[in-house]
Amino acid sequence: DYTTTRYVRVVATEDDQSVFKIPEVTDNDGLIYRKFLIFKGSVCLDNKNRYIINYDDNTITLTDTSDFLKKGRSLLFVFIKINRADAYGPLHVQPIYLYKYMDNKNPNEKSRVTSIPIPNYRNLDYNMKNIMLFVNDTFISPRRYRIENNVLYFMNTKIDGVVSGASLIFVLLRMSNELEDPTTDQGRIIKEQ
Repeated sequence: DYTTTRYVRVVATEDDQSVFKIPEVTDNDGLIYRKFLIFKGSVCLDNKNRYIINYDDNTITLTDTSDFLKKGRSLLFVFIKINRADAYGPLHVQPIYLYKYMDNKNPNEKSRVTSIPIPNYRNLDYNMKNIMLFVNDTFISPRRYRIENNVLYFMNTKIDGVVSGASLIFVLLRMSNELEDPTTDQGRIIKEQ
């Protein structure tokens, strides 16, 4: 168990909102989560040039106008506590996208699929801690499904499931070190050289 995660959704209260309060999330032991990924829909805003964090006001300001949110839309904060390091220093989480399109053999049939095989990526075993699901760009809470043998099963089959024509995005939260995926400017320069 390298990580623990918490999901928090922050909703825009006005049109073209670009400044959001960063939620304060604590673990059972009182530790405040400091590291997070930000998702707008299923897109991770992992480029640091797309936002500015003000630690004094505990706010985040989106800098790209295409990222501004309309009233009622939301940002998803994925707070991550990393419990270990490796030989190359601290670890961080890198999102990897796996895509699946629900294509039904009979286009007139609108049956609901309640179990979905997760796309294979390097023969990894998936679990609730390392995968996120977006259906048609909407985040699906991990409380609504379970994963067994790399197959995702929806818990409430009467209301949950996926119909034909839906696009699924599985976001694999992959652990990376500074050698594999440098996050500092010095690391990026070394990688580019």
